[in-house]
Amino acid sequence: MADGNHAVVTPWGFLGLRVPSEHNVRALIDVAPSLTEPLTQLADTLESLGYTGNYVDLDDDPAWVFDRAIILQAAGILDATLQPTQRFINIVTVGQAARGVADFNPIRNSMKAACNKCHAKGFVDEHFIASDTVIKEVDHEFAKAIKAVQGLYADGILVKPEGWEYGPDLLQFYDAKTSVEQELYLIMLEYRQRAFQGAFHDSKDYMHWYGWAPLKTSVNVILEDVERMRAEAAPHLMKDTIVINMTSGIGTWGGGNGVNFRPNVKVDDSGLTIKGVLTTTDNGPVDNLVGKDANLVAIATTKNGFYMLADGEFIAWDGNFSTLASAVD
Repeated sequence: MADGNHAVVTPWGFLGLRVPSEHNVRALIDVAPSLTEPLTQLADTLESLGYTGNYVDLDDDPAWVFDRAIILQAAGILDATLQPTQRFINIVTVGQAARGVADFNPIRNSMKAACNKCHAKGFVDEHFIASDTVIKEVDHEFAKAIKAVQGLYADGILVKPEGWEYGPDLLQFYDAKTSVEQELYLIMLEYRQRAFQGAFHDSKDYMHWYGWAPLKTSVNVILEDVERMRAEAAPHLMKDTIVINMTSGIGTWGGGNGVNFRPNVKVDDSGLTIKGVLTTTDNGPVDNLVGKDANLVAIATTKNGFYMLADGEFIAWDGNFSTLASAVD
């Protein structure tokens, strides 16, 4: 080891995790204004804990910061509102399983200085940045799979077992009840590690065949299983769902009772010309059903196709009723 130091420490650590700095988080507010409140709260907390500044060489574009936040959520380090949890203290602050700027930068600079004793600066810089890029790409794929499983919990298709605070939870592998959650664990502690560790060791064959390739396969398996689980759960989730044909303003598809609607959305041959919200008649039965946690889904049939109301706005709908299960008025 360099200078006789036998402490084997790397900037990325064994898990390849970094905590977003206060600066990283504040930069996200312009990109995601709807998350201004939780992002500001997170940034203030990180600043108070000393997680400030910028990481050496790393771009930390918003997409990567969000991907890393999703991974930290799955590890229970950040909660559903992006705030630090008790695990943040135990795993990050005490255990240093995920590094901040203050730890990452000195270790990285020291490692690069050791490499520069034998290799040209440009070669070392390119190797480090290329390896960083592998982690970035891996994180994006991993976050995609995590979000798909998070959606199953959010929509009630998966229910957190007793004693669980988070779902999915990478730290609950031995008690995970579904294959999609077990695949997430394998990605985290096997394929993802092999990919970025192989990259930094300049072992391209190992990085690809034992890391990146099986990771991609695992992500695809998760996404396919999530789609299947949603399709299987759709009939159950639709039983209390009212679907309205907005063209006539009256009628039901997929279950529920007939209801009268007075929509303030104009529909003509050119498509949806005005976006708006649904209103009901004062004595309509929908009021009672919504009070019983029934989902309310509006469908508009236009010249351009189908649209469904989700989160207050109309979005294109593919006609597949399984996609309606998660739409809530």
